[in-house]
Amino acid sequence: MWRIDRWFLGCIAATVLSLPALAAEPAPCPDGASWHGQAPPHGDGYFCGKTRPDGQVVRHGWGTFYHPISGVKLEECQYRDGTRDGRCTFFDERGDRSERGTYAAGVRTGQWWYWSLPSPQGRVHELGLTPGAPEAAVARRRLVEGFFGELGAEPKEAAALTEAVLSYVDKGGERRQVCGPHLCVGPGRIGAEPIFVDLGATAEQAQRDRKLLAQHEARARVRAGEEARAVRAAQAKLAAERRRVERERRRVEREEAYEDYEEEPEQECCRYCSTGKPCGNTCIARNKTCHKGPGCACWAD
Repeated sequence: MWRIDRWFLGCIAATVLSLPALAAEPAPCPDGASWHGQAPPHGDGYFCGKTRPDGQVVRHGWGTFYHPISGVKLEECQYRDGTRDGRCTFFDERGDRSERGTYAAGVRTGQWWYWSLPSPQGRVHELGLTPGAPEAAVARRRLVEGFFGELGAEPKEAAALTEAVLSYVDKGGERRQVCGPHLCVGPGRIGAEPIFVDLGATAEQAQRDRKLLAQHEARARVRAGEEARAVRAAQAKLAAERRRVERERRRVEREEAYEDYEEEPEQECCRYCSTGKPCGNTCIARNKTCHKGPGCACWAD
């Protein structure tokens, strides 16, 4: 039994790590097609094309295309009648390999390898985290879950597969493929080590990994909760620091205002009123009304 398990894990590792090779040189065009276009700087790509009865030239066979401005290679793909069909490799804005797999009539199928992940802000080339960045951890989990969701995984399946990948990225260990109802995933740190995805998970594979997937899903709930609490704690700490800074700012302003304040010198008393009341510079009876402004007369203590 041990030999069978070891052989099985070896097959999985070989599946995850082996990559389909593309032709190093342009392959001959299929019958009825010929080469069109040019590579930079004279064009933005070349491809096998065939002419339809209506006179339109469509891609049919291998095609290599580049960014029209930067000249960076964007893709090397096989086409059939104007649609991607066969092996395909995509490249990012830096010209680095980003995705490789197979199309069937314009639809992704079979096994794919991802050296970076798509995001609204551009390709993500690193899944490792900087310590003390809880918001980045939440965003990373959301990114990977969304990626697997786009590939067809159900929400719980995407959460479990994401945990398998992130646990491997953060803790290392065995790079073991895990299958859900829709996808099989081989973890990778991306960059030099791609994430492997098989878009055609079988019922047998899903049943085999049912317990493992449930374990990943449970850990995903725990870690997602921890990450959310860490974000709330960081936000509370930041809010407290902002309040402290504001209090300090106000204290400094008060001190500066006090230093700038010059007290008016106290006026000396010319007469003290003990039986009467002050009125201007003199004293009058307390039952009288004073019709003078302030003067030097003062109340006697």
